[in-house]
Amino acid sequence: MIWVYIVVGAISGVLFAYIFKKLFKNESLINILTIFAVLITISLTRIYIIPYYYVYDIDNKIKNSNPIFALIADDSPTEFNVYVLKVKENILKQGNASNQAMYAATLVNSVLGKHIPTASNQSIYDYLKIETEIDKSLYKENPILVLVMEFTASFENTDYVSLLLNSKTMSGPLGNQIIKAKEEIIKSSININSQKSLTVEEKQHAENIFIEILKDLVKKYDKKSVLLVFQNPNSPELDKKIGAEIVISFYELLLAKGPTETGMEIKFIFLSQQPNS
Repeated sequence: MIWVYIVVGAISGVLFAYIFKKLFKNESLINILTIFAVLITISLTRIYIIPYYYVYDIDNKIKNSNPIFALIADDSPTEFNVYVLKVKENILKQGNASNQAMYAATLVNSVLGKHIPTASNQSIYDYLKIETEIDKSLYKENPILVLVMEFTASFENTDYVSLLLNSKTMSGPLGNQIIKAKEEIIKSSININSQKSLTVEEKQHAENIFIEILKDLVKKYDKKSVLLVFQNPNSPELDKKIGAEIVISFYELLLAKGPTETGMEIKFIFLSQQPNS
């Protein structure tokens, strides 16, 4: 992007120097006025031209930035178009894409939520393995980020969401792996047309697994902390370090059940959080 400023600076410098030489004879004055005019031109370019350069053909730029966005654009065009509009508005208003990562995370997770109930158990299992590795890495950075990762809505009005998105973990290889895993969940739901949501028997089995794991967690930690993690993770009464450990332990106990029961359990948890479920 710096090339734009170089070109603008060079062209405006030549143009203003020519104009000022026609108006004035004093070389020092001409140089000062030219430098001043070039600086103003570059500033105006940054405010009024660069943002429009960013948003030009931005929907295709977004699609090409990662395969998951191309997939979402085809599968959920309405949600994708709303996301593109938000990005455009943010760039034109702020002059940069400062909130794009947050908007992208919201878009991906929203579309992911539509597909989890009918995704393959294996894709969910693979996703959860990576998410557990991410949580372990986040725990080393700052334990509270584990809770922000898993319960983002409870922290949406805090600075922790930005810290999560810009963390070393999410900016590294694991961040790319989790996006790929989400893409595979969406693909599995689209491609397996016969895949159905949970049956009544499967829901009951998943509920029993959930209760079993909760009992194990209560034995290892304490009932109050376990309940706070799942009911109010941002509570000041919850030791965030303990809360993060509970989340990681929960996933490890669940993964130990294998792909079928792990997938079934995640679907059950997701469906339990939906209205009229």
